[in-house]
Amino acid sequence: MRLGQRDNSYNFDSDPSGAVRSRGLLPQAHLGYGLLAGQILLTPALIAAPPSASAQCGYLLFTAFACWHFRKPISHLIILSACAVLLISAWVHDMPWEAYLLVPMTLAAGVGVSRARSGFNDAEKAANIDKLTGALTPRGFEKMLRTELAKAKSDDRTTALIFLDLDHFKSINDSYGHSGGDEVLRHVVTALRSVLREKDHVARIGGDEFLVFLQVANDPARQESVQSSLVGAIETLPWEVSTSAGGIVIPPDNYPDPGSLIRLADNLMYDVKRSGRGRLDMQYLPTTDPGCLSAASPQLN
Repeated sequence: MRLGQRDNSYNFDSDPSGAVRSRGLLPQAHLGYGLLAGQILLTPALIAAPPSASAQCGYLLFTAFACWHFRKPISHLIILSACAVLLISAWVHDMPWEAYLLVPMTLAAGVGVSRARSGFNDAEKAANIDKLTGALTPRGFEKMLRTELAKAKSDDRTTALIFLDLDHFKSINDSYGHSGGDEVLRHVVTALRSVLREKDHVARIGGDEFLVFLQVANDPARQESVQSSLVGAIETLPWEVSTSAGGIVIPPDNYPDPGSLIRLADNLMYDVKRSGRGRLDMQYLPTTDPGCLSAASPQLN
């Protein structure tokens, strides 16, 4: 992955946790197809007989709301087909000129809704993706984590969460300036991704703090490999930077809330800093006492 490239491995548009979805009772995809079906069902009614004003307005509304749920070019096809249907209907039934005004109204409404949805999606992604590094933001990471943990529990799959903090990062800013520090942060994210799998995730949650989520951590050999490769990837950077990290291996029968998991990994990371820095300590989340997650000093296996 290129330096600073955005994390596109997680699709927030289909995130069931609510990153981008309708506020109604139906999931976004089902609601979108339902609106499109309503538009299609109204089409023969508009052509077969002179439509009422309510039927025409209803068709316009179906078109506008369907455009909210579909991206370009599908939304543009919906708009053009709706305009064609209204134009044909007015011509076939020799309707007064006022009926033809629905065509530009439908075009304007559809294009306006489509642009509004595009802007909404861009704003949502900006809130989920860190502009500097292209990694996930804390907000984006938490949404991803809730969904991925639910999937892992359903698949009976072990995962892992790792909290990393760069050692003595202030000295890098002092030596190279803030622009140089930003460059280091971008290279750190790129280095982390280079040793992770495609479906793993990286987030920047603070100035020099990062989270890594391993989608699959069932294999002890992979856990050992990650412990050395993540730390090694950062140490090979040309700025003599190192990292201290704490990791939680999460069994499929124990999935607490994301905030508790992050606090546990954070506590482990600080234990590493106090004991010498420059390494990753990974421990198993206990399966018998989930209540320990609320303790001030949680006990891990």
